[in-house]
Amino acid sequence: MAKVSKAYIAQDKSGLTYLYVNKPFKQQQQWMDDLYDGYIRLDANQIPDGICPKWEDEEPCQVEMVIINPAK
Repeated sequence: MAKVSKAYIAQDKSGLTYLYVNKPFKQQQQWMDDLYDGYIRLDANQIPDGICPKWEDEEPCQVEMVIINPAK
């Protein structure tokens, strides 16, 4: 059974894009979450047009992850 989980996408000042498990907050150069390890770097070219946020955005983009085969 698939599992749906909330996540967030944000782009840092250098243009790198990340997926965060928890909602991140904006720092001077990058976005950070409270865990400091709950994120992975994404290839922005693989994100559909219109979804990938820009550094200038004040809030990260909330998305839903669908996990097809969750661990038991």
